[in-house]
Amino acid sequence: DPATAAQQLGVDDVISLGREKKFSWGDNDCFTFINAIHEALKGEPIDRDWASGKYQTAYQAKKYYLHLIKKTGIENIVLGIDSKLQRLDCLCPRRGSIVARRASGTDVLGYSFGVVISDKCAFLGESGLEFLPVSRGDLFWSVE
Repeated sequence: DPATAAQQLGVDDVISLGREKKFSWGDNDCFTFINAIHEALKGEPIDRDWASGKYQTAYQAKKYYLHLIKKTGIENIVLGIDSKLQRLDCLCPRRGSIVARRASGTDVLGYSFGVVISDKCAFLGESGLEFLPVSRGDLFWSVE
């Protein structure tokens, strides 16, 4: 479980562990990844429900997160993260900031989530982490 392992790790360790670990719904997906990063920095996940891994497919994940959104009365996942973390309005976020990027294709809630590591962001891909440059449309949250 990435979130549990992160309790004694730093961001670099979480990145190193995730480098080659394949994407897996409920075990190693973008929500478990950003929760592990947050836990490495702050000692707790962004939200325990979001890190629960109570799903094994994209369909189950979408259903699960839509249920959480409805349960909290929050309109969408971005506003959900806004309710937990401070949104940053910049193109040069600090290392360790959470990033959301509009996703296409078979994404669950319209965004992929990752972490800022420099002028690049680490996102989970099918065969491990992908390092992509910061983009104008990205959304960022502080983990401080």
